[in-house]
Amino acid sequence: MVLSRTAANAAAPALAPTHPSSRLALSSLFTLALTCAVSLLETVAADSFQPVIFPATSILSSTLYVYGGLTSISSPTSYSSQFASVSLKDSFNSDKIPWMYLPTNISTAMAPGARSRDRRLFILGGSRNNVGHAPALIYDSVGQTWSQAPNLPPKEGVADVMLNYHRDSPGMALDFRSSILVQFGGSNATSVTNDLTLLIVDGSTGLMNWTYSGSLCSVPPLFAPIVLYIPRNKQTLIMGGCDQMDLESATPSHCATFDTLYTLSTESVASASANPPFMVNVTANGTLPSPRFLPCAVVLPDSNVFMMGGGNLTSPLADAWILNTQHWTWSRRDIGGLPADGIMGHNCEMVEHDQILVIGGR
Repeated sequence: MVLSRTAANAAAPALAPTHPSSRLALSSLFTLALTCAVSLLETVAADSFQPVIFPATSILSSTLYVYGGLTSISSPTSYSSQFASVSLKDSFNSDKIPWMYLPTNISTAMAPGARSRDRRLFILGGSRNNVGHAPALIYDSVGQTWSQAPNLPPKEGVADVMLNYHRDSPGMALDFRSSILVQFGGSNATSVTNDLTLLIVDGSTGLMNWTYSGSLCSVPPLFAPIVLYIPRNKQTLIMGGCDQMDLESATPSHCATFDTLYTLSTESVASASANPPFMVNVTANGTLPSPRFLPCAVVLPDSNVFMMGGGNLTSPLADAWILNTQHWTWSRRDIGGLPADGIMGHNCEMVEHDQILVIGGR
């Protein structure tokens, strides 16, 4: 696949693949540019970019950032501190992706990535290997430096909320109207959690602070939940994930259904310093996706949600779904060219010209 820019679109760089078989029409609104680990990463020399599962990704100012991930899922698993970016402004051939390698920090996997509202900071949240006192690590894309978010605020009934604080596979999304980063769920050393932490992300670590840290009684503990900010609704959406874990093997044993969703209002986030955030349970209808873990999901320009793949505890899935966030209705989409054997542990990122990049995965 080649990402290219035509002369007619020189003023607005196009990211459309030139090969006909690469153009997978989901609807008349947008095109899916599929760049999973099999096709994107294995084409890079083995001594440069390593194929990864469960990486952290985000797009800052038309640049894709990819951090960490698992390079091996066989026991013992292998965590990566690989950190690279690629500009999406210019054309390039996916047989030779022009990765730029960046300063690394800890080796990590199963840690989501997000951006700040000004698209300057790359935020890494939660990690199985993150056993120190940093619930979030911040990369400044301008200064090319790493820093830690401040300590979490005191939590009622807990002497030191930062003591051995770590969890892997939380969901994380930026409410870009208020510059508040919402992080929910994941698993710690002993159990799956329904912990919620809210971080104000406002351009530099010196301006950051945590507005809330606590548990959400109205939402079940969830491992690897999907957390997305929905602009039309002015809400953060929490759904999916797994609600039961085999802690001995550290693997999910039961995943949540997609008929009950949870929303966190922007207004409640803004006042979270005084009161726990107010959650609303939403009943979804339509043809429901089967329960799964580690799919990719992204908010489309119309504020609906696209979800693809994931695993059903025994094997990866090869399907795609749309959640209408105005009527809370699910519908399946048939897309030719999806990985025949399914894909999980991948990330979706929305780019210009109504295209989706799918990065990494198994």
